[in-house]
Amino acid sequence: MTYNNIVDSPLPLPISQQTKLIAQQLADQLTVIAVDERVYLNTLAVLVVNDYLQMMGFATDLGGSETFNSLLHFAADVSDLKVTGLGHLECRAVTPGEFSCYIPEDVWQDRIGYVVVEIAKSQRLALLLGFTQSVTEASLPLKQLQPPEFLLRHLHQLVQALDSVNTVVISQWFENLFVAGWQNLEALFAGDTLNLALSLRSDTAPEREVVGAKLIDWGVELGGEAVTLLVALTGTTDEQVGVRVQVRPVPGTSYLPPNLVLAICSPTGETLKEVCSRSLDDYIQLPRFQGVRGDRFQLRLTLNQVSFTEDLAI
Repeated sequence: MTYNNIVDSPLPLPISQQTKLIAQQLADQLTVIAVDERVYLNTLAVLVVNDYLQMMGFATDLGGSETFNSLLHFAADVSDLKVTGLGHLECRAVTPGEFSCYIPEDVWQDRIGYVVVEIAKSQRLALLLGFTQSVTEASLPLKQLQPPEFLLRHLHQLVQALDSVNTVVISQWFENLFVAGWQNLEALFAGDTLNLALSLRSDTAPEREVVGAKLIDWGVELGGEAVTLLVALTGTTDEQVGVRVQVRPVPGTSYLPPNLVLAICSPTGETLKEVCSRSLDDYIQLPRFQGVRGDRFQLRLTLNQVSFTEDLAI
């Protein structure tokens, strides 16, 4: 293999037969030949980076990566690897002789970084060319990439930043361990527990279920406005945990303040989904989602430009 001479110190990595088989299986689910080839090469890049990060001690979640949602490829051009607890890392393939890498606008947001991998014509070896934290244009010149070691440095910095935050491990609620102002639902809503529990309960019968509640008080700054943040967990398997998030009025009041925004964010603060209260709303909630132990996210409540943020880990 001729090493790429556009970037400094590319990192050679092997491509296994199993890696090629998985990439081909995903590409075969698509009917457009041009998309098929692009998805195949990009999936090779994802799997090569996955093996490399696991070798370097980072946990990854292929199943949680958008890459392996075949239906999504018909609507968006994605090629990401979910790094457990940190977020989605975009992995893009180039072929020998290319001087730039195409980064579609679909993935300019909600990514912790971008890795470019050169796939040799033999498809037996790959070169990890480099990394960049962000992109703002579709064409990324390869000469602008940082060396591969900057990828590891960036991921370690994200881990250190998250470790320095007071993160609440919500899976501990299954053992009745509540910290940082969180309480069991029954402790905060004595008489209304049954109705609240029913509204938060999943449609299927879980093995375990628990609801944590926390009082969010804006104090005198916003005229004493306060609400209750509720997070319901359902343990469906040893690994998967279902999460449902609601905001309710505090006990003794009937409605939420209008224009209250509830958002779920990535561990680095990027908004993934948000909902807003209207007049006479008695609750708002986010769509139910699933995660595995170690997954991190933020919940943010904003009223009149004053925000509270909760850092949580499953």
